[in-house]
Amino acid sequence: MNFLAIAIIALLFASACSLKQHEAKDDSQYFAFAYFTYDNPDAGIRMALSRDGYHWKKLNKYDGHFVPVKNGLGNISDCPSIVKGSDGYYHMVWSTELSFIGYAKSKDLQNWEDARKIDISGGELGKPKAVWAPELFLDPQTKKYSIIFTAFTKKIPGLKNGHKGNHKAFVISTTDFKKFTQPKKLLNPDPKIYYIDPYVLFDKDTYYTFLKVEAHNTKDGEKDGLHYTKSPHLFGPHQRLSATLDRATGDAEGPTVMRLKDHWLMLYDTGFNRRGALASNDLKLWIDVTDEVEFPEGYRHGTAIKIDAALYRDLEQQFR
Repeated sequence: MNFLAIAIIALLFASACSLKQHEAKDDSQYFAFAYFTYDNPDAGIRMALSRDGYHWKKLNKYDGHFVPVKNGLGNISDCPSIVKGSDGYYHMVWSTELSFIGYAKSKDLQNWEDARKIDISGGELGKPKAVWAPELFLDPQTKKYSIIFTAFTKKIPGLKNGHKGNHKAFVISTTDFKKFTQPKKLLNPDPKIYYIDPYVLFDKDTYYTFLKVEAHNTKDGEKDGLHYTKSPHLFGPHQRLSATLDRATGDAEGPTVMRLKDHWLMLYDTGFNRRGALASNDLKLWIDVTDEVEFPEGYRHGTAIKIDAALYRDLEQQFR
């Protein structure tokens, strides 16, 4: 065999190895996004897929696939949040009509079972007047699931917008979604502000909590929009809130964060009119990348999760 032939074979082998490595790397970058929209709320949970976190394609046939009202769980399902547990199930929570939190689980994001309400009253919360925006968090330290949600217990005279109440975030925890701890306030020390839509993630021994400050519900002029705080433990002690994140001001809310190949990506919405995105290398400095993202049309609060290639292709084939 001459030198040229050997060189060609070596080149082909290297290319094949490179392709396999590329494919293996791509396999870790498949995402599903569960969300809701205000148009046609009876359609239930919506779903979109992405290969990079930036470009999302709605699964049109998923509309109406899982509708909580069919399970006796209210007329409108909003703010869905999903995590995958060590038991192989995808666990999902959502809120309904500001009145309760629903729960269901699935092996494949398609066939949902055990749909029911979760009691979130008592403890430091008492009896809420409204509850919404639950986020599921699987704590890698304790191996417990936490449902982190927004609630208020009383109206406050003079507030201009929002639900005009003492909005705070509370947490209930469980290992089996059957027995739950009593509600406990998330942030410690408790900031003298009203806030909603907390999203928690864990990285490098630190808990990061992203949330929306309801500045229109305060009297001393804090800036509204998205902020973050961090702590060594889920329940604190938390550092002072950050400044408002880049361009995520005003009605920016409902953050969800993904770990991509070399950075973090946050998606959020701002009510009915606009969506936004931020990118970060360190979870501290965030840069606006809204113009780079193709959002699912009309989406409101939701959660993006990483899935494997097989599930991605199955969802795409079944519901595209």
